[in-house]
Amino acid sequence: MAILGLQGVRGGTGTTSITAALAWALQLLGETVLVVDASPDNMLRFFFNVDFSHKAGWARATIDGTDWRDAGLRYTSHIDLLPFGQLTPGERENIERLQPTLAPMAGMVQKLHQQGDHRWLLIDLPDGYSPLTRSLIDVCDRTLVIVHPDGNSHIRLHQQALPVN
Repeated sequence: MAILGLQGVRGGTGTTSITAALAWALQLLGETVLVVDASPDNMLRFFFNVDFSHKAGWARATIDGTDWRDAGLRYTSHIDLLPFGQLTPGERENIERLQPTLAPMAGMVQKLHQQGDHRWLLIDLPDGYSPLTRSLIDVCDRTLVIVHPDGNSHIRLHQQALPVN
């Protein structure tokens, strides 16, 4: 199994759309895919027809002290989805305080990799370099940095350190 992280150089570059489209393309080739939303925006679920009222996800479960594996959703016989989960407004405003609680996710990704149930594990990473994002990038075999062809993205490419992988 390959672990592939996709991260926009900034918000609004289409990273979540590309992650969902790549999952779909891989399953059309007969590949099994687990798509993980690592962004507190929790938007990836909408690309897989998950209802707006659905609040569950790996982060929500971790914060609530329940089993994160129960948050996984089967989309097709070849695509599984692990949403981030809905945060409260207070949690979103103080996301940095949740970092110690969410930090085990990198280990969870490694465990999923070792299980080998999916040929591909795609991680929709948020822009920026929070401790959680950095730890997830570290477990990725490769990280694709998505840019929008505009001046803003061009400047950011030269101002931000790109992942080594």
